[in-house]
Amino acid sequence: MFERADETNSARARLRKDAHALEKGLSLPDIQPFFGRTKIVKLIADIDAARSNLSLDPDREIAESVLSAYGQWHHENGYSDAFVEDVRARFPASEEYAKLGGTIGLVKAGADANSSGFDATVLSRRTVRNFTDKPVPREEIEAAIRVAWTSPSVCNRQPWAVSITQEKSDVARLLKWQAGNRGFSESIDTLLVVLADTKAFVEDYEIFEPFVDAGIFSGVLVNALHARGIGSCCLNLCVSHGVAERIISELDAPQHFFPIMMIGCGYPQNDVQVAISARGQSVIVS
Repeated sequence: MFERADETNSARARLRKDAHALEKGLSLPDIQPFFGRTKIVKLIADIDAARSNLSLDPDREIAESVLSAYGQWHHENGYSDAFVEDVRARFPASEEYAKLGGTIGLVKAGADANSSGFDATVLSRRTVRNFTDKPVPREEIEAAIRVAWTSPSVCNRQPWAVSITQEKSDVARLLKWQAGNRGFSESIDTLLVVLADTKAFVEDYEIFEPFVDAGIFSGVLVNALHARGIGSCCLNLCVSHGVAERIISELDAPQHFFPIMMIGCGYPQNDVQVAISARGQSVIVS
């Protein structure tokens, strides 16, 4: 399923994975001096290789900043040898690097955040199937996507992408591949298609990770939309591989992406009725 060709997305995934491994080491309560040397050698080689690919510049700079933080931590804590000094010389501390990678102090939520903020937003969200004809500004959709982009993902690989469709004819054309939108599809203002990037993973045991991470992203996204007053309906894409390929083709997206969910969006009608969607008892396995 996963191609191992040395392409841009695979190179980006390696940069993110190895840089994040070092960030994790720097965030532990008991940091081990001189940790991760094998990974650093590999990361530096990937950084050097990435210099010829301008599209990798943002990820390369983040990886460089993590190595800068690694060298700086050792310097500040009195640990030094030839390897660390070489890292420090190649990636010296700077204000720009300090903004991109390494560690920062946690900003804790206020004492009343659970009751008045996040919990209230999540608990009040319901699936909407009746939208007004008021257009949703694309910038509002993009703002919600930026929030969802902070979702956790394995080794910070961020294996997702989003297609935004707002032209009515294009929305209808895409919805023909999804079987659960009858009775309200005509009122959908904006159709989002969440895609999983299979090239962000290269090992057989990672086969489900693109879909797990893109699913987490989708959950954050619908709540970010709700926080902006935008209703949404998650539309599953449990489709054959052939249908998935047709969807990717109609989106004109790269073939290594796989569609995992459509999300119909719009402003809810004032008197909209929504399903109670009662939940069963939580299942907690101790």
